[in-house]
Amino acid sequence: METKLIYIVGGGHSGSTLLDMLIGTAPEVVNLGEVYFFESYNYPGSDPKLYVVYSKMCACGEQFSDCSFWQAVNRKLPNRMHIIRYNTLAENVKITWNMASPLPTRYSFRVSTGDDATLFEAIESVLRETGETPLYLLDSSKDPRRLVRLTQLFGSDKLVVIHLIRDGRGYVNSYANTQKERVCVWGQKPQNFLICAIKWILFNWMTRRYIKKHKLQSLHISYDLFCQNPAQYINILNERLSIHIPENYLGALNSTRYHTIHGNLMKFKGITSITHDKSWRRELSWGKRVILTALLFPFNYIFTYHDDFSAEVEHIET
Repeated sequence: METKLIYIVGGGHSGSTLLDMLIGTAPEVVNLGEVYFFESYNYPGSDPKLYVVYSKMCACGEQFSDCSFWQAVNRKLPNRMHIIRYNTLAENVKITWNMASPLPTRYSFRVSTGDDATLFEAIESVLRETGETPLYLLDSSKDPRRLVRLTQLFGSDKLVVIHLIRDGRGYVNSYANTQKERVCVWGQKPQNFLICAIKWILFNWMTRRYIKKHKLQSLHISYDLFCQNPAQYINILNERLSIHIPENYLGALNSTRYHTIHGNLMKFKGITSITHDKSWRRELSWGKRVILTALLFPFNYIFTYHDDFSAEVEHIET
């Protein structure tokens, strides 16, 4: 693939849909959404575990099966594609070793990559036929395990990673609170808040370690600091990625026609402002707030509220 790939990695409910929509307003970027749901959207009944709202609609407003963009992509694909979402135990062991092992990269395991390369090549071909020559395709699937696969496919020269992190207490609240949209709309059960906190620590620690170990081109973005000062972070994104997110980014958000897969329901609604979601402060019980604040304090400081990340990031080669 000639075009570079931006991959947004992080925990769920960390603001990735907002970020991918913002970056997708730049003319140099084609936003694809959460690509690892492609198989679930493209082949009816292929993923019974997935609750899909709005009947598998593309962000353009058409049913995924009727979207002209994805229809054009499908015409270039074999009859059946396999984009890996559910890993075998053996694959999970390999991926965990690759992300957490202190040994050099030559001791890493090869992992299955499915048909991702074929899918991205088909997307790139469709874009060329329509006269689009973006610098980047954008995949906001978020899963750290997918990062291992994409690194193996594209290498450090074609892959740019955006590590997006939300305050761990907000992350836990979105997964453990029985009133949150994830439970009410998507039909999934709330999780134990301590298990959520441990997942947040491990996912982000292993992701940072993997990025540094493989010397990947990367940006580290705090969702919480981003929401407090979006203009500053948009300037950094423009500078580091050599892209042009418009100054009137809210207007661009609402006027850009996206063909994205999955993601937050905000993609179907108008966005009038970017606000910092601090609902965990009122929705978590007093006891849980105390426990989570103490448990997550050092990690929140390092991962979320250490705002000097831009000084650590070199200019991305385009």
